[in-house]
Amino acid sequence: MTIKGVHSASDFRSFDLRVGRRYSFLMAVKAIQPGQIWRHDNTGKTYLVTKVYKEALAQYAMLRPADSHVPSESVRVHVQKIADGATLPGYTFAQDGQEF
Repeated sequence: MTIKGVHSASDFRSFDLRVGRRYSFLMAVKAIQPGQIWRHDNTGKTYLVTKVYKEALAQYAMLRPADSHVPSESVRVHVQKIADGATLPGYTFAQDGQEF
């Protein structure tokens, strides 16, 4: 998908797209770490990062719903590296500070 005025992933982080009633944009943090809270862009549901791991040349984060302790509800998300750090496509960082 090409968006007029957006040439790279780093340009996309500040470009808003209309997604239902919510606005979605690429939110970068220095690093994806266990304990961070991310909000799903389409549903608004919050997820807790429980594990970050590498598989071959890719990095993944395991997320579980913040209101659930059932491991079977966990989802695996590919960590996307961008110029400003890293992000989880389809999710927005939902904490005030980035320091851990």
